[in-house]
Amino acid sequence: MKERQTALRQFYEKEIKTYINKRDAYSAERKKSLGDKKKDFAQKTAALEAIEEPQAPLTPMLICAEPTIEGLAKALVGGHPSVGVFTSEGGAFLGGHGFGDEAKLRTAAGLSLFWDSGEYNRVRAKDGYHDLVGRRLSIHVQVQPHVATLMFADDLLNDQGLTARILTAAPESRQGQRKWKEVAPEHIQALNACHDRLDKLFKLKLPVKQGTLNELDPIALTFSDDARTGWINFSDSVEAQLGPGGALVSIPGFAAKMAEHAARLAAVLRLLEDPSATTIELEDLERGIKLVRYYAKTALRL
Repeated sequence: MKERQTALRQFYEKEIKTYINKRDAYSAERKKSLGDKKKDFAQKTAALEAIEEPQAPLTPMLICAEPTIEGLAKALVGGHPSVGVFTSEGGAFLGGHGFGDEAKLRTAAGLSLFWDSGEYNRVRAKDGYHDLVGRRLSIHVQVQPHVATLMFADDLLNDQGLTARILTAAPESRQGQRKWKEVAPEHIQALNACHDRLDKLFKLKLPVKQGTLNELDPIALTFSDDARTGWINFSDSVEAQLGPGGALVSIPGFAAKMAEHAARLAAVLRLLEDPSATTIELEDLERGIKLVRYYAKTALRL
């Protein structure tokens, strides 16, 4: 993704110069029309409407490390509609302004809105009104166990539901067992194939709503009949484990979203293989369920 962001930045640096020239010419033409004393109100209005306002190129940010929810929303107004909060220094994210005592609930609620529907709106005296629809946000944050506790032991974040929307991987330490071994050629081949696949996906044109620059309008994936039956059975089995004495009673927030997590994961895996797919097959769902069960086991262990 960093390579893709670099390419977009280079494109932006070229396009922004052209845009500035067009913007200045547009402003000069408007000023000229407004100052023409020979034209009446109707003529000036017609002249102004005939001048096409240039559109600024989308800002090239795809990745950020420690945004505030307000800054993120502002960036998405004129930026690409799908961005990621990716960092290997999660302490900077969890310890930043966005998770300070006064902003924590606001940040959690905003991130949850992006997760739920891809929509977010805010009104501020200085910034005005931002109404974001058709946006997507991904978060991948690596943190040390004690730092992660700041989030997962926070009653406010748990009650709000942010932690239930996060898929947590926390494998047990392998210190003392990590003896050197050469990487197998087939593993290198698999990794390179994955990189190539992701690179091709990053370069695909995003499905944007007609008449907009950055409002996503993706095709909805539907379950095949077998997948739908399998998803209902899985959802019911999870619900049964949330009752008194059930295996999932200690993680009710996450468990309540397990069926949705499984569907989301299945959709991602389906599109990874076939970007033009419109149907989630049973095999895709089974892989999604397998993954979400791993995350549930991790949540239970933690």
